[in-house]
Amino acid sequence: MLIFLHIPKAAGQTLRNILRREYLFTSLFNSIFLKNKIIFLPVDTPKFISSGISKEPIKHLESLNNKEKKNVKVLTGHFCYGVHKYFNKKAKYITILRNPIDRIISLYYYILRTKEHHLHDYLVDEKISLRDFVRNGITTEVDNVQTRLLAGMHSHDVGFGQVKKEMLEDAKRNLKTEFEVVGISEEFIRSFVLMREKLKWNTFLFLNRNVSPKQTIKDDISIETINLIKKSNKYDIELYEFGKSLFIQQQNTIKNFDKKVVHIEKLNSFFLNIIVPLIFPLIKCLENILKKTIYNKKKNHPL
Repeated sequence: MLIFLHIPKAAGQTLRNILRREYLFTSLFNSIFLKNKIIFLPVDTPKFISSGISKEPIKHLESLNNKEKKNVKVLTGHFCYGVHKYFNKKAKYITILRNPIDRIISLYYYILRTKEHHLHDYLVDEKISLRDFVRNGITTEVDNVQTRLLAGMHSHDVGFGQVKKEMLEDAKRNLKTEFEVVGISEEFIRSFVLMREKLKWNTFLFLNRNVSPKQTIKDDISIETINLIKKSNKYDIELYEFGKSLFIQQQNTIKNFDKKVVHIEKLNSFFLNIIVPLIFPLIKCLENILKKTIYNKKKNHPL
């Protein structure tokens, strides 16, 4: 069983898209239990988003019967390390880390532009600045969340500002000993190739998802706010640097790794620049035919 521990705002949506293709599941993105043996724990419900690290996924796992658990092939979601204990089978973990400062800035602006997000109205109505978002304890997602998720199940009940050095050491140990691949968001192509090699994937295509239409530049953020983020996420910063060292070590285990990265880049470029422009009009044509057919059926056979 493959377990993708999805760090919020760390290229997870892109990787989930890759998993869908590789493990042949449907496009029902927000389904909880899919018949094709893949579980996507809910990440888009207000209850889950608001809490940062939620126990909702664990409640769902506890509700699965033995037959359902046996059929699970891939598990992915914003949960803590340790969910493999709910399954009586061998599990491989993968994850992607992101620079903590960039991740929090990205999260803040993602919430501002996403009306469906549980915190959107609050941030907008109260005119919450990035600085206040970080310091006011609104969500634990701005308080060493990468350390929290990777430390283990015991971090569920750790309050805002309560992450300790011991949790960091737990997170480091888990990353080093339990994760097949530790990817880095800023090095996504290399992370993808590393996963492809380690997990023997066939897919070569990756498409960036959930990317802000206008990336915020850190230079636009005040030094005071940047320093506040650093202070509030000192364990995540240390964990991120540790994860980068593991990332390099794992690449060194793959023969001709750099050549394979170049090969994948070329394949993606060819597909996106040559193949997609050719087939996209055909896909749109088929969609229009399908819509027209459905419309005519409804028109001829009204309820």
